[in-house]
Amino acid sequence: MRIVSIAAVFLAIATGARAQPGPLPEIVVQRFVDAGNARNADAMAALVAPDAVFARFPGGEVIAQTRDGNRAHYSRQLQSLPADFRITVQPHIVEGQFVIDQEHFTGMPGERRQATWMYLVRDGLIQRAWVLDGQANAGALGGRR
Repeated sequence: MRIVSIAAVFLAIATGARAQPGPLPEIVVQRFVDAGNARNADAMAALVAPDAVFARFPGGEVIAQTRDGNRAHYSRQLQSLPADFRITVQPHIVEGQFVIDQEHFTGMPGERRQATWMYLVRDGLIQRAWVLDGQANAGALGGRR
């Protein structure tokens, strides 16, 4: 029996089993994007930690703070988007608790067609999110996240 237990531990380590509870970080972020596409600010906020901060990187300008602040921010932004606006993600890079998304926008007037976001996900919630300032004009959702 002890051999089976030790083998199970090695198998878990070898297959990259995570100690982090909750859904995988990439699933949390995809649900966040999907909620944005569905124009559901409440569903987006449910995926954000109570003390979350969304900011520009590297400048640090805060876009939205707290779960309620994110809900309010996205409620306003989602209302202003065209009906055919959509976000798709390609590529989608995952490194532990970090998810980096190149988000592409369709159905939106203007030159802005993409933004790069980095999310920190812990315990199934987005704790921090940064949009790269090299693409500064606020992203699709007015600074998006």
